[in-house]
Amino acid sequence: MNPEKKRRMAHFLMPAACLVFGISTLAMLSGFEPFYSGYYSFAWWSYIIFIESFLYCRCREAKSLLFENPGKFLLLLPLSSTVWLVFEALNFRLSDWHYIDIPSDTVIRWTGYLVAYSTVLPGIFSTTALLKFMGALKNSEAAPLGDPQRLRGVPPPKAVAKLAGGPTAYKPLTALLKFMGVLKNSKVAPLGDPQRLRGVPPPQAVAKLAGGPTAYKPFILTGILCLLLPLVWPKYFFPLVWGAFIFLLEPVNHKAGAPSLLREWGKGSLRNFYLLLMAGAVCGLLWELWNFRAGSKWIYTVPCLGFLKIFEMPLLGFLGFPPFAVECYTMAAGFFLLISKIREKYPPVPALCIYAAVAVLMVLFDLLVFAGIDRFTVISFQDFSFIGVRP
Repeated sequence: MNPEKKRRMAHFLMPAACLVFGISTLAMLSGFEPFYSGYYSFAWWSYIIFIESFLYCRCREAKSLLFENPGKFLLLLPLSSTVWLVFEALNFRLSDWHYIDIPSDTVIRWTGYLVAYSTVLPGIFSTTALLKFMGALKNSEAAPLGDPQRLRGVPPPKAVAKLAGGPTAYKPLTALLKFMGVLKNSKVAPLGDPQRLRGVPPPQAVAKLAGGPTAYKPFILTGILCLLLPLVWPKYFFPLVWGAFIFLLEPVNHKAGAPSLLREWGKGSLRNFYLLLMAGAVCGLLWELWNFRAGSKWIYTVPCLGFLKIFEMPLLGFLGFPPFAVECYTMAAGFFLLISKIREKYPPVPALCIYAAVAVLMVLFDLLVFAGIDRFTVISFQDFSFIGVRP
């Protein structure tokens, strides 16, 4: 589709999305099915399509993924469901939220899960692009990460030069040997690190200075702790899951060349990081707003912090949405890194087979977690076999 046709479609979709949002909101408030029970999905898809269409029509700096890379946008939908289901699986242990009045029919219920969870990543990324278009934090700067090269196992040049001693390191010794010509034919034990005489540090010293793969250890160990502590003591450490995958995956993305917040920090910019935090806060407010009056919804059973609620969410719980957005960015970057590495390493046919295997594993994981949600997370079911005003 050429750009002009895309632009006409975007101009059509903007008012269409507003119309669907308005109708679904009025129908939800009137208790009219299927909008009453499925309001969350109607609201979010209207929002995403409107934002993507608006960005394509009006914005040059922030890209509309839906129109400029529709293949990647479509791939984002099953990935979004799987990413969120990771946290649903963790919630089997945490029991921080539960669902009420979910459709009793399995096909309708699981389709509803898929449609709703597919909005998570597009919603966050569309909101991030909108904030970028609005100029949020446009002039923000950060002090560059001290030695970003060390995160990739490469020592900074100044440190290498200092360790090497430079090209003049051997001059005093040369003059002394020339003066002591009587020792011309004598043999001595080899110098421990002869490379240093030529201004080259020995490999062991370079590796030690660089940190090698161990430079990522603090990040990865923090991620493991953030993941394990909530599973062992969920009552006290449950908030840590909303940062675990940042520490686990960001070093991998940085080292492998994927989009990385650490790399941007190394260049003295944290704008995308701040934008993701802001997008998480905005999306968190919308998640809670559009869940509050819906017929099928979630409620929270958070230990210790379940007071001062805004909509269904305890006030302190809103602090988890900003890091969750960063976590989603990191997980998505890791997935697309995997896809690109498979494409680079394997011929087309084996690559397609690996893609198919990954897709099958994702589907199996999704189905298993769907079943787990039905068993552990859903509190109540309702009949969803009619269209009209719910009695």
